[in-house]
Amino acid sequence: MTHSRFSLAALCLGVFLSVAAGSAAHAAADRSEVIERVISHGIRPGFEAFAGSAERLAAATHQLCSAPDAEKFAATTAAFADLIDSWSRVEFIRLGPLAADNRLERVMFWPDRRSRGLAQVQEAIRTGDDSVTDPVALAGKSVALQGLPALDFVLAGTGSEEIAAGTAPMRCAFAAAIADNVSDIAGQFTAEWNDPDGFSRLWLEPDALNPMFRDGDEQLSRLLTMIGDGIELIHVQRLEPVVQDSRKAMKPKAALFWRSGNFGRTLGGNIEGLESLFVAAQLQDLVPASDARRLDGTLFGFHEARAVFAEVPGDIAGLATDEAGYNRLAYGDIVLTGLIDNFKETIPVMFGLISGFSTLDGD
Repeated sequence: MTHSRFSLAALCLGVFLSVAAGSAAHAAADRSEVIERVISHGIRPGFEAFAGSAERLAAATHQLCSAPDAEKFAATTAAFADLIDSWSRVEFIRLGPLAADNRLERVMFWPDRRSRGLAQVQEAIRTGDDSVTDPVALAGKSVALQGLPALDFVLAGTGSEEIAAGTAPMRCAFAAAIADNVSDIAGQFTAEWNDPDGFSRLWLEPDALNPMFRDGDEQLSRLLTMIGDGIELIHVQRLEPVVQDSRKAMKPKAALFWRSGNFGRTLGGNIEGLESLFVAAQLQDLVPASDARRLDGTLFGFHEARAVFAEVPGDIAGLATDEAGYNRLAYGDIVLTGLIDNFKETIPVMFGLISGFSTLDGD
């Protein structure tokens, strides 16, 4: 009798372990499918759009420099705005290709504490440093000279009107070199994300020997952490330094791309890019209906943030005297805090994950 009970217990344990193993395998497969959708429908198209925008800006700057006039200058600044938009949609995908070889800093040296990077850009223009007009040489210089914040000053900072007038050929050539440099980096992103044996394979195929993703939990946790950290960075580094505690205390010149009037554009692009990753993941398919409705509520938060940032005027300084406009932007900041809570706490709990620490916290 005792032997029979042990046999029955062993049989039940075997069935339980078999079911558990099958469930774990199914969960891992589900999470790999999530990551496949995110890469195929969010990340790759995003970086391809960025590369296309960078190529168009490079072409526009070279046309401008070859025969400067107001029309070509306007076309170049419009292409720059489009590039800011496409970059903003992918800049928080800070893993794999974007995290390698200082590429993030080379494209987006920000925040520029104490304006030391800006001082380098201004000095290069003031002294007529021709070395920054060669894209190959520029790629080996300070990251502060190479990317979009530098280009923002070159095209929209003090003295930029001289480019259209044809009286600042060195400054125009500097802009063209930055555009070429960014275009080259953008091409590297696209090639590496499209490489079937590159970083995407690490994310898609977790196992015990994978140096970055050992299981499905780590796959999904990295996605949620990436989105949450991106929203938190917008809140902490982009909005709070501008909004401050009151309209009278706000600091318009702390806004990224304030010179070119693209602060609202970059915020909107950031939110749309992060939302596209969340939508591509289709997490609602993996949870009970009650949790799926809560995930749908997260989409409302993204929608609210996008609506607010779409209303930000090009002249951000105008909000200092526009109480309704300032309050609207401050409301957007509050919306972000709710989204941060969702991706740092609520959603990870749904999937039995421990939310990763914020990369903004340091070590």
